[in-house]
Amino acid sequence: MRNFYDEFGPERIFEVYDQRSGMWGVVVIHNTARGPGKGGMRFVPDITTEEVYGLAQAMTWKNASGRDAAERMVDRLLLQIYNENRT
Repeated sequence: MRNFYDEFGPERIFEVYDQRSGMWGVVVIHNTARGPGKGGMRFVPDITTEEVYGLAQAMTWKNASGRDAAERMVDRLLLQIYNENRT
């Protein structure tokens, strides 16, 4: 497994397995320095901890940047998608 830890996290990783359903549950708390942790939770049969870590890390940076910055990023992304699909 590739080492996906960085100097910011993760702070905690929780992994559970339900034998009856065959489902894995993974929760990753990347970094709570700027507030509560968000994101980084998946319950599916074929999840990897690294995949959930990537989600948690992305949510850390999204939420740390503030609502206005996140909204501007989403607006730019949607505009780019719109422009690429206009033909």
